[in-house]
Amino acid sequence: RLDSLLDILESKGINTKYDDSVINYIKQKGITKEYGAREILRVINKDVKSLYVDYLLDGKSGDVTLNVVEGKLVLS
Repeated sequence: RLDSLLDILESKGINTKYDDSVINYIKQKGITKEYGAREILRVINKDVKSLYVDYLLDGKSGDVTLNVVEGKLVLS
C-alpha cells in the first residue's frame, strides 16, 4: 500500500526515498494482536498521507525523504 501511494505521488512530481525505519514504524503501529495487519492502511492514511497533503498544499514538489524522527514520521 505504501508503494501505491508513492507511485501516485511520483506522478505528481514528488519522489520519495525511505528506509527500513519507516517500514518498521508502519508495522509497529499497524499490526496488533487484536486486528492483525488490518490497521496498516489506517496508519498509512493517517500518518503518511497527512504529511503529503500539507506538502502538496504548500505547492511543493521534487525529491523528499520520509524518515522517523523521535518516534514520528517526517518529510525532509
